[in-house]
Amino acid sequence: MAKQIELKKRYLGNYLQVPVQLADGLVDIEADGERLAAYDRVFKQRDLFQQVSDVVHLQRIINWVPQGGLAFTEMAKWHKLAKRAGDLDPEKEGAFTISSYELELLRGRLKDARFTLMPSPDIQPYLEFMVELAEVLGIDLGIDEGEED
Repeated sequence: MAKQIELKKRYLGNYLQVPVQLADGLVDIEADGERLAAYDRVFKQRDLFQQVSDVVHLQRIINWVPQGGLAFTEMAKWHKLAKRAGDLDPEKEGAFTISSYELELLRGRLKDARFTLMPSPDIQPYLEFMVELAEVLGIDLGIDEGEED
């Protein structure tokens, strides 16, 4: 049975995710006054740069390959889902439908002991997405949702 995953933008906290082209442009500016004006433009738009899309997280999960690689036959199973996720616009939020076969693939991926998290500026929003995805997939994470002490 197909299910839907809600894809949204998540707050990055105290980090800015600046596009490479913009960062390169800031480095290339020689005059200090111009550089300050450019930084000012970036910080005026910081709300845009302090968000990361679940599309990015979904693509990261789908395109993951363990150290040492995967057999072609294993990777081929992911091709259709990778193509669909690759066609998503990270600027848009909304529901993404996952077939029962794709749900099984994702369930297996999240339960794979080799699938580990690495420190990164977007680790918290990535973890939030993964917890929500695990819920959709029916994976019991053993998280106690009780009251805090």
